[in-house]
Amino acid sequence: MLVAVANTKGGQGKTTWACALAGWLEAELLDLDPQQGDSLGWGEAAGHQVRAVWPDEALDVLEACAKDKAWHVADCPPHEGESMRAALGYAQAVLVPVGPGPQDARGWGRMQALLEDARQGPNPNLKVGLVLNGVRPRVGLHEEVAKMLREAHQPSKRIWFLGVTGLRQAIAEAYARGAYPFRAPAPAGDEFSTILGMFAK
Repeated sequence: MLVAVANTKGGQGKTTWACALAGWLEAELLDLDPQQGDSLGWGEAAGHQVRAVWPDEALDVLEACAKDKAWHVADCPPHEGESMRAALGYAQAVLVPVGPGPQDARGWGRMQALLEDARQGPNPNLKVGLVLNGVRPRVGLHEEVAKMLREAHQPSKRIWFLGVTGLRQAIAEAYARGAYPFRAPAPAGDEFSTILGMFAK
């Protein structure tokens, strides 16, 4: 079984969420952007299996993982290349972390098009969980982001808005010591646990 963490825009928290989801599901973590190395380093520090998957092997690896009975989590690269398209084509579900800025909202717009391409093609039953990630305390949401959130939750189209996580020091500290974010102290750990539990359902 395969789930993916994806967004075409960098800096949205994909690796943080991919590592957290792999830990939550006790899954193998697939780093589809091995030049970055973050998921390799953090995943190995947290003590579970991590595999770097090069672009020329991504299609075969992802197809095999989708058919496997064990869980696999694909940490997608921040661009819409073949690796991301393959992940969206084979995954049972995809988690899309989105930042709180207007450029981030526009990035979600592009992701919607890619998700629709996957559904119109090889993966008509793809499910999507959306997370608003890294919100700063006491900072109002930009109008475009607020509009995105109002429109994003569409269970009839298999898109669920799962919740909001703050920009918290506890997450950076968990990353530094190789611990999963859902094991961070409250409220950071509680936010991650709630969203991961909802996504797993």
